Parts: sequence; structure tokens; C-alpha cells
Amino acid sequence: MGRSEISCRILQSARKAFKAKGYEGASMREIAQRAGYTTGVLYSRYKDKEELFSAVVKFGEMAITSLCSGRNDIGIRFSHLDRKDVVGRLLSIIDVVSTYKDTVELLIRCSKDSSKGNYIEDFTDKESILKSYIFDRLISQGISNNSILFSLSHNLAVAIYRTLFNFTLDFPKEDVVKFLREV
Repeated sequence: MGRSEISCRILQSARKAFKAKGYEGASMREIAQRAGYTTGVLYSRYKDKEELFSAVVKFGEMAITSLCSGRNDIGIRFSHLDRKDVVGRLLSIIDVVSTYKDTVELLIRCSKDSSKGNYIEDFTDKESILKSYIFDRLISQGISNNSILFSLSHNLAVAIYRTLFNFTLDFPKEDVVKFLREV
């Protein structure tokens, strides 16, 4: 059996263990046993459970991260954005989340106690278009305290992304897209 086949079996076993028990409940010993190897084989490829979890979610996480528009400081706004721009971005996110459902489920529902345990918040830190859109809408309503606006924009964006990701996991993609276009 080749090295890549061994790694593939380990990653498949790890994915199943993390999905069944979450990051905190899965053990390296259990993952090695599921794959049919010793923990020594597992540790020869991954230094710890964190590194293994990162390897399991790597490609889906890269696809989602590639959508991010970059960190947005409060002084840098996308004032030219309209609802169509934001909906277009959210539709792109729905496409990627739908494509990588298993990975997204691990990232947002099974990652407690891992470095990915705050995935939605971390994603929101990197993805600035929705935050800027919310920020601009609040300013247009006459609210002027920038530090409060920034915090509120961030928290609302976290709530929207959390809802969007969960809806995309729980409902058919077509229903989520239809709902998004209607709101």
C-alpha cells in the first residue's frame, strides 16, 4: 500500500470520526483504528489532532477563503455596493458551501476546541463586503458612532453568515437561493 493510499484512508477515517464525535470527542487512537493503522503511523504523518483536522478541511476551507474580499478596516468602505452586489456575493458563498457541504459541516458544527472553532467569526473578519454594506446602510440612517457601527456591522454579518451557512447545509440549495433572492 502506497503512502498516498495510507494518507487517504487516514483522512477518510478522521472525517468520519470528527463528524460523528466532533473535534473534541474524536481521538487519534480511534482515528488510527478506524483506518486500520497504529497511532505511530498516524503521528508520522500528522503531528497532532489539530494538524489532522486542518488536513481534513483544507480544500473546502481554501475554496471558501478564496471568496473573501479581504480584511476591511473601518476607514475603507465599499460605498458603491448595492443589494445586487451583496446578493451576488452571498450566492457565490452558497455555491461553494453547497459544493463542500461535508467540510463546512465540520468547520461550523464539529470544530469546537480546535483552531477552527470560531470559523464563522474568522470568515467574517476576512470577508468585508457584507460588513461594508451593513455599515453604509446604518450610516445612511443617520447613525454616526463609527466604533459602535463597526461592531454592530460585524455582529450582524456574523449572524447572517451563520444563518446562510446553516441554511445551505440543512435545506436544498434551490430553496436557499430562492429565499435569498426574496428577502
